[in-house]
Amino acid sequence: MEKEIVIKDRLVAPSMITPTLFIGLGGCGLKIVKRVKEHLMTRPDYEERYRALTKFTAFDTNINDLEKARQHMDDVFLLSDFEKEDYAKLATGQLFLEPDDYFTQWVPDGYRFRAGDTAGAGQIRIESRLGLYYQTKHRDVIPRLRRILEDMKNHAHGHRRLDSNEIRIVLCYSVAGGTGSGSHLPMAYLIRDLASQLGKPRIHGVAVLPSVFEDKTGHNKDGIFANGYAALKETEHLMKLGAPEAIGYPESGLEFHYNPADTTKRTVRTQPFDFLYAIDRPERFTVSDVVAAAADGLYLQLFSPIFGEQAGDYDNYTQHQRFLVPHDFEKKDVRGFTSFYGSYGSAVFLVPNEGLLEYCAKAAALDILRSSFVGQIPSDAAFDALRRNYANFNTIRFAAAGGSAEANDVHVKDFHQLAGDDQKHAKRALFEKRVRLLAEAEHQSAGKTISAEFRNIWRHGHGAAFVNPVDHDTANSGEANGTPYDRPEKSIVGYLERSIGVASTEGAVDLTRSELFRDSQRTFRDVLERARDRTLSDAN
Repeated sequence: MEKEIVIKDRLVAPSMITPTLFIGLGGCGLKIVKRVKEHLMTRPDYEERYRALTKFTAFDTNINDLEKARQHMDDVFLLSDFEKEDYAKLATGQLFLEPDDYFTQWVPDGYRFRAGDTAGAGQIRIESRLGLYYQTKHRDVIPRLRRILEDMKNHAHGHRRLDSNEIRIVLCYSVAGGTGSGSHLPMAYLIRDLASQLGKPRIHGVAVLPSVFEDKTGHNKDGIFANGYAALKETEHLMKLGAPEAIGYPESGLEFHYNPADTTKRTVRTQPFDFLYAIDRPERFTVSDVVAAAADGLYLQLFSPIFGEQAGDYDNYTQHQRFLVPHDFEKKDVRGFTSFYGSYGSAVFLVPNEGLLEYCAKAAALDILRSSFVGQIPSDAAFDALRRNYANFNTIRFAAAGGSAEANDVHVKDFHQLAGDDQKHAKRALFEKRVRLLAEAEHQSAGKTISAEFRNIWRHGHGAAFVNPVDHDTANSGEANGTPYDRPEKSIVGYLERSIGVASTEGAVDLTRSELFRDSQRTFRDVLERARDRTLSDAN
């Protein structure tokens, strides 16, 4: 029946996987995208539902970082495999060609690009924009991105969402360095154009702020904050295209050259991101790796029930995002700001396995001991008579070693006053007495619905030569007549000590010295490990 339900669910349940493309720009963006992919691959339904509909790509100026991540990506793009200085001279008309106005529109006069095909952008924003410009115009960036998008929209993917034409694109980068902060805007517009040819793109940006790297930059702290300020200011300038109230934004759009492969595209009329998540360092607690935490939170945002809850809310507040803030910005003589920004976080509930194991083992051992022979009489009606005479359950008639001492009643809480060997013999005697009393109660209640555990202990754990049989009248036993306890040599020597530990002066029991407790702890540890192994096996 269970298999039929699973098969039916796979055949008739509505497909709800939105085609999603993750793009990592620079080292930080690459780490986020790679970690999200690793999380997604741990899902048991990754191959069936997500692999064909969720793609991962990375752009970077550092070939070493790209090569390390290549196995996790569907495609990678190197932005620095050309001679930048010579190409810039060629595009600006300093050599034998006319200046390229699509290039000179965004390159400052007199700026000299770095020589050679050096790895990395050197935390210089314009260097990475040049890299993306070159790869888009002279290499195959656009065809490769288009193939990825077309593959996600393939009708052969049975789990693709059919009630929406949406293509979700997540652009991850840092505004602190050079690669991400310099190329995120042209990349956002470029991928929007390509996705618009196949569906309705919804672009989310994940921008890691400079404060996250403040303790790692050393003397270049001012430089990364300057990069962040410039990148965010440029982003906000273009985000105002989504706000009708913005002053100074013509209907024809703003000039922004982002696709040198099609020089007719010179203006933009929409904001680059539908929503931008800004990732900062928390103020009230410490996160050892903010970038990893950002990736974990992003995974939960998109691939957990959280996303379904947020999707409904998003439709409700998008209508309000079109207005600038503060609401009275004109009266305050300020330009106003857009509200297409937000952030996210995640919390982890850590299960203390070792602590739970220890607690459960002790609780189980204590329950067993109490119900058996430590001093807790079972609650069954068959043991009512024992509960009414509880003192007898905790007292033995005992004479010290040597034969000269008179036998006396000794309570369990006074065992610590006995000498070493006498204390051991007293414990054995009390244990055997309790088992006998409990077994007698079970025997006298034969036919009633109670267990026979104490009769089983009696039969298999003691010899008839030194303990009165259960059908004997205990009132006439040697113990009742004051006969000193005859120390058995063939009894379960040391069983009581191994089982219930050492009694304290109050009669309490040190379970940590109990063999039964240690056995229970080992049992619970084995159970927990098997459960964990099954969980990992199911997840894989």
